[in-house]
Amino acid sequence: MPSNTSGADDPIVCFGAFQLDHQLRSLQRGEQPVRLAAKPLATLEFLIQNRHRVVAKTELLSKVWGGQQEINTVEQAVRQVRKVLEDDQAQPRYIETVPGQGYRFIAEVHPPIA
Repeated sequence: MPSNTSGADDPIVCFGAFQLDHQLRSLQRGEQPVRLAAKPLATLEFLIQNRHRVVAKTELLSKVWGGQQEINTVEQAVRQVRKVLEDDQAQPRYIETVPGQGYRFIAEVHPPIA
């Protein structure tokens, strides 16, 4: 059984039916590419890399946008990620909202199975 010990530096990580390639900056569902704009994709990458903790919206804003936007920009990016992942905010499988704190990536992450 795959574990949740995949390192943050793994070039490719899998979760659910998805595969994220950090080097190619691409997301796939099975064999099909998933279209996701650059900032929402970077948001997903950052959440996965920091999945063992809650990531504050202000931290996402700083790390992904360089602090150049409003907090609602982070919320919009997370909504876009949830949409392409078909993740329900009320019953999340991938991104959990921690009220008053931020977001946490909750899915099991593992390297691709050869």
